[in-house]
Amino acid sequence: GEFSDAFIKDTDLEGGHTGPAIKQLLAVVRKVLQSRQEDCSFLVPDDLTAVQKALNSLEQAAEVEDLREKCRSQNNASAAFVSFLDSFMSKLEALQEGERIAFGGGWQDPGGGHALMFVVECESKAT
Repeated sequence: GEFSDAFIKDTDLEGGHTGPAIKQLLAVVRKVLQSRQEDCSFLVPDDLTAVQKALNSLEQAAEVEDLREKCRSQNNASAAFVSFLDSFMSKLEALQEGERIAFGGGWQDPGGGHALMFVVECESKAT
């Protein structure tokens, strides 16, 4: 599915777990870029830089998802989530001009849900 949110009803792939799917996507794209360079010959250096930047953003999103998932398995999930939010806010505040961080979000209810991908980019230290 979009944003690596697999959805196959009544299975373990019912959505809401984007981290592992993003990691798999990253592995496949990186393998293709390394082992099938002739198929990617149409990419100019600026394109490759943009692709690498996107892959780095996806990797960050998977890392954030992993940290958020760990909160769910903690005995005191509420306290773990508050700790996650503190850490995440620190990462946002530490962004330097031109840096970005990507992370997943969305909503889920008994009837389904929807995955979203957010990207926050620091345009200046004032914003």
